[in-house]
Amino acid sequence: MTSSLDRRLEPRAEFALVVIAMLARLVLAMRLPADHIPWSDGREFAEIARSLIDHGSYGLQTLRPPGYPTFMAAVWALAGESLPRLRAVECVLGTLAVWWIGRCGAAWFGRRAGLIAMALAALHPVLAFLPGTQYSENLLVLVMVFAWGVLLTALLDARAGLARWAIGGALMGIAVLIRPNAVLLLPGFAVAAAIQLAG
Repeated sequence: MTSSLDRRLEPRAEFALVVIAMLARLVLAMRLPADHIPWSDGREFAEIARSLIDHGSYGLQTLRPPGYPTFMAAVWALAGESLPRLRAVECVLGTLAVWWIGRCGAAWFGRRAGLIAMALAALHPVLAFLPGTQYSENLLVLVMVFAWGVLLTALLDARAGLARWAIGGALMGIAVLIRPNAVLLLPGFAVAAAIQLAG
């Protein structure tokens, strides 16, 4: 990165991409059945969330990690058990991930790169579809985007201090509670960090 890079997104383009990202997710999510989850993984997560709400426990299941069902239970406890409401919240989270991708891209590689990254994330068909699936990946994407943003900022900025490392580590811990295989990303980060620090 050079100091000549413009590190801020153009506000109108940023706003337009946020709106596009939100609309893309809402349109796809609201086209799905409002009374049931079509996919078995999502149904299993919902059963665990109901067990949390009704009995205060995750039940006897050991296959699914606790992160996403806990999120579902929290949304339902606050907003009532409604799939459209849950999907709307997930659309907001997906859009927030798109916004952060753009911000990080602009900060590290300049305005044009940030807008391109943001546009790709806003219109990526899988990312746009995830809020309606009740799969854990939509929440995971948000947590991972924030985790990598914080960790890479801490790595690239010598003045960042320990707080950013701690926040990044906490976010990675949350990511592992959502999808345990997220831990497999850490060795790659460690190699990249070693190369950066050696350089």
